[in-house]
Amino acid sequence: MALGLPCKLVFLLLLPRGVDASETWEQITPTGTPPSARKGHAAAWNANESRMFVFGGYQSGSYLNDLYYFDSREISWQQLNPATPPDGRDLASAAWNPCEGLIYLFGGRTASSPLSDLWYYGIQENSWQQLSPDGSVPARYYHTAVWSIQLSCLYVFGGVGASGALGDLHYYSSVNNTWEEVLPSGSPPGARFAHAAAWDDDLRRMYVFGGDDGIGTKLNDLYLFAAAGSLWSLLSPSGSVPSARSSMPAVWSPIESRMYVFGGSDGTRFDDLHYYDADANNWQPITLPSPEARIDHTAVWSGVESRMYVFGGQSDSGELNDLQAFNSSASADTSIPICTSTTTTLTVTSTASSTTSTSATITASSTASTTATSASTTTSTATSTTASATSSTTKSTTSSTTTSTTASTTASTTASTTASSSATSTATITTSTGTGSTSASTWTSSGVVPTSSTTLSSISHSTSSTTTLSSTSSRTSSETTETSTSSTGSKTTMTTSTVTSTSSTSGSTSSTRSSSTHTETTVTGTSTLSLTGTSTSESSTSTTFSTSSTSSSTSTSHTATSTSSRGIKKPLPQLVEELQSEAANLAQELLANLDSNESELAVTTPQGPVTAVRLPDTTEEASLVHVVVQESPAQVLFSPASVGLSTLSQSSENTTLTLVVSSLSGNASRLLLGRGTEVDLAPSTEPAAGAGGAAPVTRLVADAVDASLLETVGARTRSLSIEGTLSPIYLRLSDDSPQSGWYCAFLDGESWSRDGVRLATAAEVAALHGPDANVSGVWCATSHLSIFGVLVDALLDCTNLNVLSQEGLQQLHSAWWRLLPAVALWVLLASLLLLVMLGAAQDARWQRTGRAVQQSAAQAHTYR
Repeated sequence: MALGLPCKLVFLLLLPRGVDASETWEQITPTGTPPSARKGHAAAWNANESRMFVFGGYQSGSYLNDLYYFDSREISWQQLNPATPPDGRDLASAAWNPCEGLIYLFGGRTASSPLSDLWYYGIQENSWQQLSPDGSVPARYYHTAVWSIQLSCLYVFGGVGASGALGDLHYYSSVNNTWEEVLPSGSPPGARFAHAAAWDDDLRRMYVFGGDDGIGTKLNDLYLFAAAGSLWSLLSPSGSVPSARSSMPAVWSPIESRMYVFGGSDGTRFDDLHYYDADANNWQPITLPSPEARIDHTAVWSGVESRMYVFGGQSDSGELNDLQAFNSSASADTSIPICTSTTTTLTVTSTASSTTSTSATITASSTASTTATSASTTTSTATSTTASATSSTTKSTTSSTTTSTTASTTASTTASTTASSSATSTATITTSTGTGSTSASTWTSSGVVPTSSTTLSSISHSTSSTTTLSSTSSRTSSETTETSTSSTGSKTTMTTSTVTSTSSTSGSTSSTRSSSTHTETTVTGTSTLSLTGTSTSESSTSTTFSTSSTSSSTSTSHTATSTSSRGIKKPLPQLVEELQSEAANLAQELLANLDSNESELAVTTPQGPVTAVRLPDTTEEASLVHVVVQESPAQVLFSPASVGLSTLSQSSENTTLTLVVSSLSGNASRLLLGRGTEVDLAPSTEPAAGAGGAAPVTRLVADAVDASLLETVGARTRSLSIEGTLSPIYLRLSDDSPQSGWYCAFLDGESWSRDGVRLATAAEVAALHGPDANVSGVWCATSHLSIFGVLVDALLDCTNLNVLSQEGLQQLHSAWWRLLPAVALWVLLASLLLLVMLGAAQDARWQRTGRAVQQSAAQAHTYR
């Protein structure tokens, strides 16, 4: 025991430089039956249960489709026998979806050709299921696939297709069950296969290392794909870069921000282990006694154990089935993937009600009109209907005679007679049928698509029918006679109306006959002008057969439940996160273009127009930094010396500072941070209530502007905080002139604060920028960087007419007429104006018609 401590000290002193004493390789010897020796298999790590799943591969001329898992808690192997497994294959890719408990398997190779099928293995069901996504991706093998928890998608890159090496990038969305090709900007990698890839889910980035270009050249370049912004970048890391190689795996350690790469070949198999440090942008080797050199093996990362498991592959001696583990010096990563499950339950109760009315009416009507005739006779006959019902008959006859004699100048007489006869019979039949209940069909599907269930609970139906038979006969006769004469004359009018209705109580035929005779005689002397209008109207409705059927059906309690799992945050924090990621990507792209001496990059994103400017070296003393965002009013103006850029960076070498300014006017941000948006204020910024206790509503009067300062060291970019500058940073947010009641604020979490922000005067901006500068619009002065906006507190107290008060009018900004309430008012006023115009037009038309009638009567009078 006395010699133990000195021996350990000697061992520590002899460790190679950069090697941690806690970093070791060890061979694991699990219990149970291990998989047979193989190469080109697929593996995925189930972090929820600390298990490594191994599928398929190639062994001695056979393509395998068996499935095993290694349990790191039990230190044991277990073979699974799921139903409907995929065909045997090798060089496929596998990835674990922790939010849905699925292992995805894509592509690979059989003896005949590459594959493009997509499968998932459900842990709970212990079964394989082939997917049929919309879209397609070319068949391939020797590719890489990584899973994004935040984006719920599988990224597939490169590989070997039917025509050779591939360099395309596709992703599968588990939410939409679709394949889509990604066409990023920037500097994409060339076609390759047998490369290594690792995914950084925190920053949504994929690293691609090495591989074979398909024409015999091994590679050791390193590329970065940023999902936010969809950008490829070629990295130039320092340190000890691994030699060119292919056929090796890579794993990602989130807590260390490292990518580990083990083994591979350039014609000679390797047994070395390297890691890429994303924070430092450099490669480092780990020189430890290592397992046997190999290719076409798999590796997975266990964050809880800070350990990389390596299984199988092919060595110089043949195919392997050993299990090796590399123990990292990192602390255990006990974080749980962010998977929020959203369950939507939709209950629909539908009531169907229908009313059917059927009426058959047989109507015989006759109308006769005579004007200025000596005699007129009109006869009308109507027959028919068929109905079987009890009948009652009423008969009436009216006769009327009117005589008028005129002597002298003018006389006017009106005679009107009405005769009516009706017979009505009614029969009512009511029928009610059927009430039933049914419970049926429930369908459930689970897995990669959202869970859905449908239940049909009950059906109730009732019908009632009413039949009514009626017979009605009526006649109306009217006569108007106007006689103007200068001598004697007489006029006799006689009207006789007879209606007879006969019905049979036992037969099936009912007939009605109506006869009307009208005789008029006019005698006039010399110089007699007579204008006689005679109108006779007779309507005989013999039978009305009416059937009313009402059907009421109330049914279906339908419940649809869908469940999806994604890494989704609240809308506003998610937007801020996307802005930060987008700014980091722009900084990386500027860094990639250093050789071209570009210092400014302007792009348009879904959030709006963005401009990124590389700031001068911290050793330089620039007099002024001025950033203008194109196609927007946004500008940023400050003095580097007053901000203290030279003291912000914590790194002294290979450091680049980038200022990114975004005008948040795009579709992706307008609803949350655009002009007219209602916002919440921090408690310290709450405005006072208006007259009468009216609560003000705070709105943005211009699109918000985001300003971020970033430091880039190698491939890693981080935000820098600026607090307490010697002189203000000035931001231009709007082209409008400042109005009374407007003030500047910044986004603090999910609310807005005025601390450290104020409206700037044109004089102080001109003093910094120069007398010839354009200082119009709204400028804000701040001592830090954030998302900034111009706010106004609008009083909503219509009862006290605060809107029309001096205070209320001052709060209206110049674009008030474009806001939604104003637009609604314009529509209402336009509608009222249209109604007034239509009414005036109708009045004019009626007046013209009246004048035309008067003129016609006058002309007829003159003619007579």
